[in-house]
Amino acid sequence: MPDCLPLQLLLVTFAGWGNRQQAQLIDYLVEEDRILKEQIGGRRLRLTDEQRRRLAAKGKVLGRKLLERLATIVTHYTLFGIDIATRAVHIAGTTPNPDGAFMVQVARNLTDCVDGFLRGKRSLIIDLDTRFTEKFRDVVRDAGIDVVRTSFQAPDMNAFAERWVRSIKHECLSKMIFFGPAMLERSIREYVIHYNRERPHQSLDNELIDGEAAAATGEVVECERLGGVLRYYHHAAT
Repeated sequence: MPDCLPLQLLLVTFAGWGNRQQAQLIDYLVEEDRILKEQIGGRRLRLTDEQRRRLAAKGKVLGRKLLERLATIVTHYTLFGIDIATRAVHIAGTTPNPDGAFMVQVARNLTDCVDGFLRGKRSLIIDLDTRFTEKFRDVVRDAGIDVVRTSFQAPDMNAFAERWVRSIKHECLSKMIFFGPAMLERSIREYVIHYNRERPHQSLDNELIDGEAAAATGEVVECERLGGVLRYYHHAAT
């Protein structure tokens, strides 16, 4: 056993050196990425489909945790509403900075008397997130809508919204790597269309939320969105 100690020490030393080299390489690439972003300023970086595929393949191997260090990912917040009666989902906005001004504008859009998602609704259920500011709640109340706030750490009080978050993460977002806000917003938009118009719902007796009933007979046709991430089937019209 003592004869093996020098070899073990050598292996440990080499492994530690390798880890340091890897960490230094990641730090270099992150800094290089920052410099490149500074060079292009606020201009949008347009990638080809082939470039997206190459990055996605490498990102999948790296895993999300390491990719977050390397890609300097920015967190975006999406505000949505769900009609409990119909299960229809509406995206109110996506932003990396949900400040007071953004939330007030969202409240105005939701309560618009012409096409606001909350038009004709009596209540709005929200959680205790501080982003739902007093001004946001005032705008909603001024439209004649009662604001109901859930209790602390009580997701069951807003179960339909919580279930939708789980659905979009499991069926869409967790299967993709996003390179910019435009790609994220498009993916969310495509999923909402799929959810509202193409995806049957067990709680609605496997009916669609918004859409015509499919033909009961005929050839079964497969359709897809987002390159096959979302798939649905229906009978072809005859």
